Amino acid sequence: MSTSALCSTCASSLLPSSLRPSASHPLAPPQVYTTPCCSRPICATCLARNPRLRGYNPCLGCLGGVGAVMVQKKEEEDVWVLGGAESDEDDDEQEVDDYGEDKPGARNGTASGTGSSVHEGKGSGTEQPNAPAATSPAPSPEPQLHVPRRHLLKPSDTLLGLSLAYKVDGYALCRLNNLPPSTLRTTPHLLHTRTYLLLPPTAAPQPFRPPSPETPERKRERAIKRFQIVTKEVDADVARAYVGLEEDDVRSLSSLGEREGGGKTKAKAEALSPGERDGREARAVERYLDDEEWVREASVHGPPRVRGAPWFEERRGESSSSGTGAGAGWLTWLRGGVEAKVG
Repeated sequence: MSTSALCSTCASSLLPSSLRPSASHPLAPPQVYTTPCCSRPICATCLARNPRLRGYNPCLGCLGGVGAVMVQKKEEEDVWVLGGAESDEDDDEQEVDDYGEDKPGARNGTASGTGSSVHEGKGSGTEQPNAPAATSPAPSPEPQLHVPRRHLLKPSDTLLGLSLAYKVDGYALCRLNNLPPSTLRTTPHLLHTRTYLLLPPTAAPQPFRPPSPETPERKRERAIKRFQIVTKEVDADVARAYVGLEEDDVRSLSSLGEREGGGKTKAKAEALSPGERDGREARAVERYLDDEEWVREASVHGPPRVRGAPWFEERRGESSSSGTGAGAGWLTWLRGGVEAKVG
């Protein structure tokens, strides 16, 4: 045994003198108990706290933790006796005559036929009441090995944070996963050399943490990103403008409902604001596609011509058909009056 022996339970250093009997009492057992399966030492302090450590064979280290000793033992299965009560009743029913009376010696014959599995001599017919009944051997319960729990590591995980989350000693996690103790403080990046972390059986279940609610700014940024993905728009300012137009429409709808005292308009605004975010984004995309179609048509056919009032259209037609006339004189008089006022 080396001088740097450690207790397999508490990992405390053991002195060489405690590993062998004392000189004054050579017949006394050593202070340290050695497991018969793997020859691991257990200090006297751990034995005083838990005397049952002497009785585990194989020990907890070989079985995989305290979960191995918590396996419930299987109950002994019901012993099935050859020629039991059920076969006796069947034989009795076969020997009952038509009048419903049992034949004499029916039960005695049944008992003599099933009381023993081995008879001395052929056709002896004598009862052996003390003969042992043939029983099927009960299967011995197999020990179930404890499967340790695993925690899949995330990029933001640290060993100190996991020890606090699962309420486990950080050094115990280091020993269980073969990590240096410096992983807790100075070299936390060594944790991410693994893909998962083994947890001891005493680890508490990790509590469920509901996702934190999104802020309005975060919701707006996500809506802008989705708008750019759907419309293939590279300019983020354009996407922000269309999403902002839909938000302004909902906001104006809500304020209008408040001014009117809570009518259908207010109910519609309240229904749109929390629950129809996808609908607002769809309307923003539809408005963007309509504008894009208008731009394409304008580039092909030119900008649309806006017609004036009917009277001016008629006068313009008359002036164009007759180069000089009442329309032309009227326009000349109008221009002269405007120039006179300006002068």
